[in-house]
Amino acid sequence: MIILQIDTTKIKTAKITLIKDGETYTKTERSTLATIDALLTEHHVKASDITRIDLATGPGSFTGIKIGATIAGVFSLLFSIPINNNSPGTIPSLTYGKDSWGLENR
Repeated sequence: MIILQIDTTKIKTAKITLIKDGETYTKTERSTLATIDALLTEHHVKASDITRIDLATGPGSFTGIKIGATIAGVFSLLFSIPINNNSPGTIPSLTYGKDSWGLENR
């Protein structure tokens, strides 16, 4: 399982995490797409290899969250990848009672 985590909730910062074969790799940069590309290239992963996207949905920078959601949505539609355990192509919204990854608080 290869998981791509996209967190663009901070102002002018994208935290991108790749989880591959139980190993976690993280980069924090200003450019979201360039950071995703660098992380995937560095660890020999094609976008079509990603099996799940975890998207931080807030709270945080509204514009940053929209950028992260748009990028996650494009990946999801192009490669049929679920976002936050939703059907591919479905972009989650911020819902009270859920954490910033859109998962139920336990």
